Amino acid sequence: NAAVYGFVRGFVTPDLPISRIDRVVSLMGRGTARSLTPLSYDAYVALQAKKDLFEKIGAAREARLRITVGESGRTLAAASVTSGLGEILGLPPGGGAIISDRTRRGELGTVRDLSGVQIEVDGEEMPISGVAPHRLAGLYAGRDVDIWVPLQDDAVRGLDRTSPTFTVIGRLRGDISVEDAQRALNPEGTGTQIAVVPYTGLPPEAVTGMARLMVLLPVAAGAVFLIACANVAAF
Repeated sequence: NAAVYGFVRGFVTPDLPISRIDRVVSLMGRGTARSLTPLSYDAYVALQAKKDLFEKIGAAREARLRITVGESGRTLAAASVTSGLGEILGLPPGGGAIISDRTRRGELGTVRDLSGVQIEVDGEEMPISGVAPHRLAGLYAGRDVDIWVPLQDDAVRGLDRTSPTFTVIGRLRGDISVEDAQRALNPEGTGTQIAVVPYTGLPPEAVTGMARLMVLLPVAAGAVFLIACANVAAF
């Protein structure tokens, strides 16, 4: 039980380069089968108004985009992020494209100085603002991001704002717990269903499953202890 507990604990609380990660949460929608789904942009805008719950909140949309540097071009995994999410994740400021550490060592490994280097993202030219923190591979494990770009208002206007295609992540205010936020966002008698899940870098579905396992471990340990006591009593 101790070994399994430590294994699960290590998965649920990884060492991510995010300030005050214990206050950071994923915000998801709940499907008909209680499954967790991304949110729409309109839902994100509504959550932005919850200033009493969130110190900061941001959204991202993942896609594969055509990236061109000089004469070289290829399709990479990209995440368009709002400024609020960039601050939560600790991405370098600047308003330009931010490349992952892996991309820096790979596709751009021959470029010694990135300052002033221009990159073309789906036909739009922008400067490279910096490199993402080394241990920040993507929004969630298994979904690596090669390049982070600003989420522009023009890009949102061309999208279906009601389509659930946005990842929303926020930082709770100091006196607000996950349970407090969950209750405030889902008042009784409303059809709203927003799931608030602690952010660990794992997909929220995995975190929910791990949390159930963490609850079962003490029960299993207690059962083993009772059986041991019964055996000693029998002897």
